[in-house]
Amino acid sequence: MYEIKKGVPPPDRKRANRPTKYPWEKLAVGDSFLVPEGTLKRSSVQFATWKANRAYPDRRFATRAVDGGIRVWRIAWLTGESGTFEVEKGVPMPEPGGPDRRTKYPWDKLDVGDSFLVPHGAVQPQSVRTAASKANLAYPGRRFITSAVDDGVRVWRTA
Repeated sequence: MYEIKKGVPPPDRKRANRPTKYPWEKLAVGDSFLVPEGTLKRSSVQFATWKANRAYPDRRFATRAVDGGIRVWRIAWLTGESGTFEVEKGVPMPEPGGPDRRTKYPWDKLDVGDSFLVPHGAVQPQSVRTAASKANLAYPGRRFITSAVDDGVRVWRTA
């Protein structure tokens, strides 16, 4: 099957002496280069960009598909310094908008074995399933299940 040899050193890749495929060191912020269409797959260029972002922690590079190929830019590095944003104290929070799931659906009114129907078109069926799943977390000790029926989605309280 496979022959195992002990004591064989790994090949020397001589990274320092190898020419770099892309001009990472030469790019200033805002500079870019184009990898012509058909020379490489986009995933290969994105992987090389990811490796460059790791190899040069003080620089950031980004890719974008454009007409004629894939363009690679050196972009500005966001430092996240605290002086970037102004901190304001005492600004009142806005009232939450939209219906609350606790009031939109009758979770509090259901006894074990009761159900309610959300008709087709009222909301997306997945929204009802998600709301029931979140209600299971919001109401410890209660259990809600959903099922698609002919005229919508029915929700039952089982515990």
